[in-house]
Amino acid sequence: MSTQVLVNLETTPYYSTSAGTNTLDQLGSWTVNEDGSAGSAPVAFAENKFFILKNSGDGTYQLAADWTNQGTLKLNGNSLSLNGTYSATVNTIEDFSSSAYVKTLGTGYLKSNVSNLPKVFPVGTSTTYSPVTIPII
Repeated sequence: MSTQVLVNLETTPYYSTSAGTNTLDQLGSWTVNEDGSAGSAPVAFAENKFFILKNSGDGTYQLAADWTNQGTLKLNGNSLSLNGTYSATVNTIEDFSSSAYVKTLGTGYLKSNVSNLPKVFPVGTSTTYSPVTIPII
């Protein structure tokens, strides 16, 4: 008897480019280069991929359209601002805190799937962190 196990071991993180801090919804705004210089971009915002906010001079990140990311967004001490009507659908958000969260500044929203475990939505305004926790149902 034999068993075959297939595992996706892609662990290469993607970092926001220096030029792409206002267009995170675009694949070209991400690179494998930690310093934000041009390099290989992801082919999709897919599961098992890590997207790390880095390389903005002022720690400000924004979208230029609605964004769906099925991977993991690591805030890395930074905040993502949802301005205007743009919304973000993100599978997992990590490295959030009272100074690093998703700022909902317009009518856009943060959306994520929940499971049978509590889930924190790290949201707030431009000045106040007001996380929402969905408890076990």
